[in-house]
Amino acid sequence: MRLFDLPRDYTRFDRRDRLTLHDPLMAWARWTIHLLGEARGWKRGVRENIEQGLTTLLAGRVDGEPVLHSEMSPVLRKRVIGVGRTIDVLTRMGLFRDDRRPPFEDWLTGKLDGLAPGIGRDVEVWLRVLHDGGPRNKARAPATVYGYMSRIRPILLTWSDRYDHLREVTRDDVLAALDQLMRGSRHVVRARVATSVPRRCGETSHDGT
Repeated sequence: MRLFDLPRDYTRFDRRDRLTLHDPLMAWARWTIHLLGEARGWKRGVRENIEQGLTTLLAGRVDGEPVLHSEMSPVLRKRVIGVGRTIDVLTRMGLFRDDRRPPFEDWLTGKLDGLAPGIGRDVEVWLRVLHDGGPRNKARAPATVYGYMSRIRPILLTWSDRYDHLREVTRDDVLAALDQLMRGSRHVVRARVATSVPRRCGETSHDGT
């Protein structure tokens, strides 16, 4: 393995350094391509394209060193080689690592923007438990997590104008939030959203609620 998993730069890759099709690592790759190709009906041209891409991507690898998504995608797209099928091959070989930033992280950063730091920290914990699950909690569907936060974020922004932490939120604040959320349909679900953040974060307001 490389000391640091930084993407390789193939912009100056010397084609003479590619692996030959008879290299042991390429022989393994070709066998894997054959197995997947037979099972999935890949045409001969597709298989040959994947082979050619791997002669570059697998060149110079130490034993067991994975190919990162960030380094393979530019190479394959430039040569019009299917990224998805190549990932399937490398995954079967145990030589692929997806180093892309999960979309949830970008979404979370955007939704926490504008919240008071103390409130933001607690809400982040709550959202991660909803998204990832925990010892006593099952992970929720992404759409459910996104929906919860979309409904409650305006209230959190309002609280952030007045408070630094959720423990400062009063009973009257929560009741007002419930009243706001229960206007319209699906009021039971919305009420659960409004009350679950302080509860899940283990916070109590200054008036004991």
